[in-house]
Order: sequence, then C-alpha cells, then structure tokens
Amino acid sequence: LTTDPTFVEKRYRAYGRLGWEAALRGDISLALNTTSSALDGAVRDGNSIGIQVLTSQYAEALCDSGQPNEAITLLQDLLDGPSDIGPERRAHLLGDLAMAAISADRSELAHQASADAKAAAASITHLGLMAYADSWHGIMLMHDGDAAGAVAVLTDVDERLKPERANVRAATKVQLAKALLHAGDVAGAKAVVVEALALTQEHRFRVDAHFGRIVLSGAHLANGR
Repeated sequence: LTTDPTFVEKRYRAYGRLGWEAALRGDISLALNTTSSALDGAVRDGNSIGIQVLTSQYAEALCDSGQPNEAITLLQDLLDGPSDIGPERRAHLLGDLAMAAISADRSELAHQASADAKAAAASITHLGLMAYADSWHGIMLMHDGDAAGAVAVLTDVDERLKPERANVRAATKVQLAKALLHAGDVAGAKAVVVEALALTQEHRFRVDAHFGRIVLSGAHLANGR
C-alpha cells in the first residue's frame, strides 16, 4: 500500500465522505463506525489533514447520535493539542465545537467557540468563511431565543454566501428556515427550504428531513398548538 502523502490524504477524505453520506441517509451507526475507524487510521499514520477533517466529521456523527459531550471532548483535545491546524480549518473546528456545545446546552462554551471561530476567519480575511462564522452566531441567537435576531443575521449571511458552493448555501438556508419557523413565519420557512432543495442534491436527505419537520411544525402552528 502506497504511503504517498497525497494519496493517503485522499483515502481518508474518501472514508470521511462515506461516513458523511451515511449520516445524510440517517444511518448514524454506520456514520459513527466509518468515521471512527478512519480517524483511528489517520492517527496511526500521523496524517494531520486526515485527523482534522475526520475529527470534524466524527464529532458531527457523535452529535447526531446524541453524544454531544463526547464530541466536545474530541474537538477540544484536537484544538488544544500540538497540531498544525491552519486558521481556516481552526475556524471550522471551532464552529463544530460551538454546534456541539449548543446540542449539549452549554451556552457559555458555545458563545466562546462561536466568537473564536469568527476571530479565526477574520485573521485570514476569508469572506466566505467569515460569513459562515456569522451563521454560527445566528444559530446561537436562535438557541438563545432571539428568533428575530437570528433571522436578520442568517438572511444577511445567505446574501453574502451567494458566490460560495451550493452545498454551503443550502446548509445556511436550512438554518435560516429554522429561524423563520421559530419566528412564526411558516410560509417563509417552507419557501427557503424549497430554495435549499433547488441548490443541491448532495444535501437532499438532510434538507428533506428539515422540510418534513417544518411542514409538521406548520400544521401544529396552524392548529394553534
């Protein structure tokens, strides 16, 4: 088996993608097993990029399986360790940490990680990444009960992300739809999810799941519940 660094990195990215696709299909057990095994391999090989990418994906799978505190520990160990994490990847990992902290209802940690993610993005003046970091702030506002503030931030982010990849924009639109729903705008939420579906097939499973929840929530709201 070749040990060429480029090939090894591609191999771990491929394993990570398998886990990610499993998560999109709702097969969380397969997502956990695939990303965990691939992460173990990346650690054995000492492949830094593989470790960073797969830690992010394994943490997401842990959150999806109801283990956000385990995801927090995993991410913090990597972020605090002696690794060569660049500012772009650090921003993404900090964003993952913020989302895990929200799932664990650890508000103080979530706010700090979100602020640190924005600072890391600003340090390299990466406009797309800075907008994405603001989306984590919008999710924080929604978690704190400020639905109107979340809608304002995420609408602005949606506009700023127009030059970015379709899957990134779709993911942000789903968060905007959730904020609109929290603000009581069911029709607006549905319309934004339809836009997300039109942007990409790659995230279709996850977007469809959010759409189903929005339709059900809309029915409850219409009935005054």
